[in-house]
Amino acid sequence: MANKSAHFMFLSTSQSKNSVMKQTLSKTTRSNSLDLSDFDWPRILEKRLHPTFDFKLKGFKGSFRGLSIQEPYLTLHDLLSQTPDSLPLNIELKYPMLFEAGVEWESDIYAVEVNHFVDTILSTIISHPSSPQRPILLSSFSPEICILLSVKYNRFPILFLSESGTLPCGDTRASSVREAVHFATSWGLDGILTRSDPFMIAPILIQHTKKKGLITASFGKLNREPQYAKVQAKAGLDQIIVDCIGLIAGALDGIEEV
Repeated sequence: MANKSAHFMFLSTSQSKNSVMKQTLSKTTRSNSLDLSDFDWPRILEKRLHPTFDFKLKGFKGSFRGLSIQEPYLTLHDLLSQTPDSLPLNIELKYPMLFEAGVEWESDIYAVEVNHFVDTILSTIISHPSSPQRPILLSSFSPEICILLSVKYNRFPILFLSESGTLPCGDTRASSVREAVHFATSWGLDGILTRSDPFMIAPILIQHTKKKGLITASFGKLNREPQYAKVQAKAGLDQIIVDCIGLIAGALDGIEEV
């Protein structure tokens, strides 16, 4: 098993709604309270984003409803309801990692409690009528999220996302393909989804990963180039993430490994 002493995480397999403290306000003592409409909620929420890396870097946070986005977000339930049940989904769970508060990112970590976060997403997926027949894959850059998914509900394939050393990283588990493979096998994950650069430098890494019984997939800018996609496909890559689907699909036509 992985060394859990170096990365503290509280695990709850049965998150209880009753564990959340609730405060009730008396109408007699709060008769002069302001109405919700008196608050500028987008600006209030924006202030909470000031300590994040993106806001410090650019002075704003993209995809923010009420400021840069004026339409309602598509919820996970909406996505499951408005797409064909036969459409496969790779659902990435984004969650802050502790090293992001270090020197490189200098970001305070604000996050929903991790068990509540995972439980809410899993319950939304599982309770939806399309769940039994829809192909779903779950992935995350956060090792803790991957662990929780594996422990709580492992019916769906779980892939560990990793930059594999191509970017500065304060978590050893995400520092290389070898460490990603070790982490995935230690916690019973189904595979790794890594940046394609290491696979282009050493395509043999693809077979090394597959021999461990792991699904092997890649993402990144290099995947936009047909010649690089072909190299990975011929080496036995299971899945490739691309933006220009038509271009790459045409280039890989006839290559059976992908």
